[in-house]
Amino acid sequence: PWRCLVPLDAVETLFGDAGLEACCRESGAQIHVSAEDEAPQTLSDKIVTISGSVPQKQDACQRMLENLWRSQGIPPDDDGLFVVIVPSSVVGAIIGPKGVKIKEIMQTSGADINMGREAIIGMPDNPMVVSGTREQIIVATNMSMAVLQEFADRDRLREEDFRYIPGRTPAARPSFRAPSSSPPARLIVSRGIAGFIIGKGGQKIRELKEQSGAIIQFRNADEEPSLGLTDEERVLEVRGDPEQRGQGVRALLVEMDQMPEPPKETRLLLAPGLSTSSVTQIVASASGAAAAMELKSTMDPPRPGSNEPSVGLEGPVFARIKAILALLSLADANGSDPAAKEAPPTGGHVGD
Repeated sequence: PWRCLVPLDAVETLFGDAGLEACCRESGAQIHVSAEDEAPQTLSDKIVTISGSVPQKQDACQRMLENLWRSQGIPPDDDGLFVVIVPSSVVGAIIGPKGVKIKEIMQTSGADINMGREAIIGMPDNPMVVSGTREQIIVATNMSMAVLQEFADRDRLREEDFRYIPGRTPAARPSFRAPSSSPPARLIVSRGIAGFIIGKGGQKIRELKEQSGAIIQFRNADEEPSLGLTDEERVLEVRGDPEQRGQGVRALLVEMDQMPEPPKETRLLLAPGLSTSSVTQIVASASGAAAAMELKSTMDPPRPGSNEPSVGLEGPVFARIKAILALLSLADANGSDPAAKEAPPTGGHVGD
């Protein structure tokens, strides 16, 4: 379910005079407003819980925001605030390493998000303040709740995590580390990018590994003879389960984008067997409708002696991330790890 905080003085405006029944009937969602014993006594707002399918929750939330804007005298297209309740145990997942995930949500939705640093008094939950237009808030809320749904699907969140239970304290954040044989993400980068990612004394790459849970390593021409790398090229390899690998890719590309002269193109080595049409389709779906969000791709065949073709992606960093993660998911489905037989020993790579 989606949960939010509604000021006490706005509850009557939103749900009075059969407004609650009308909202439920028209949206198809189930909406519950907390009673006195269903929230901490220190909480002055009401907890509103919205259950149903994603479209039903979106519709109900849209209707609530329309009434909330109207009750506060906010013009329909002006910005306002919406406070979402998030279990403390998944706050880190919504923020992402170095804020990568929450930046992605803000970039996509256009909304501004401020995640509360402290849990709500008496609850194992944090407030997430979303500001923007109603449409922006809906998109941001939906993307944030999708992260929660992933945890619920993996049984890391249970029904009671969305219900007030007196005396319950914030749960510890779940570990993201788990063994996996998922195919790695393999990027071809310049030596300069490798040095930037490694950082002084290897500090930066250690932080990226710790934050993402992924194994991140560079391989040079001697370690990748089949690729025919030049002295100025490195293979950047990211390993882990799909979640760790995805977090690692996001963190790395965002980090590269902070360089004084960020790379305009990201070159990804592809798993054997991926068709050009599949790659083109994925790149097209990752592109935004606006020209400024367009993602361009250039396919290169495998280098002599290698079975890995590559694709160069040029465009906004978040569109590149989206395309790379989609291509990796396709490799997961195929169960292909072209680098497995050439994987280096864990102790002998650059960046440790």
